[in-house]
Amino acid sequence: MATLNFKGLSSLPKEEQTHIKSLIQYVLDKFFTKRLQNNLEIHLVFDKDLFQRERIYGDCIWEDQHYKPREFTVRIDSSQKLKMILNTLAHELTHVKQWAKGEMFELQLQRKVYRFRKEDFNTRNMDYWDLPWEVEAHGRAVTLLIQWAIHSKFTDKVANKLLIQ
Repeated sequence: MATLNFKGLSSLPKEEQTHIKSLIQYVLDKFFTKRLQNNLEIHLVFDKDLFQRERIYGDCIWEDQHYKPREFTVRIDSSQKLKMILNTLAHELTHVKQWAKGEMFELQLQRKVYRFRKEDFNTRNMDYWDLPWEVEAHGRAVTLLIQWAIHSKFTDKVANKLLIQ
């Protein structure tokens, strides 16, 4: 199992904490072998002022090496409704997968140029919504939540509370 370090999670209601931890484990099991999970360290920071300060709902940053990193910080704005926290979390964990599996990395000699699935993208003049790793993360977030809800056997009432519709 990946090493998970939480900061700010305790400020959320216990039921929400349970759902967040369940989703994290589901996504990690879906994306990574047990062996790779055992080598991952993820710092999860739940910050209620993130959007107010930085105009983002979440982000994912690697902390060690630029190619196939193993240590990450994922920040989530915890002032969002739970369904948005879960969606943002699934989105950012998709980025963890992209970085950790070497699907994506920043070229060291060219700032703002990323290699994603063996193709280079100069992000200087690209719209955020056209970045292929963001397209994947946005799409995957929704499907991961649906798969998690099915796997968890949530009732319709609970699923409606947790999923974006």
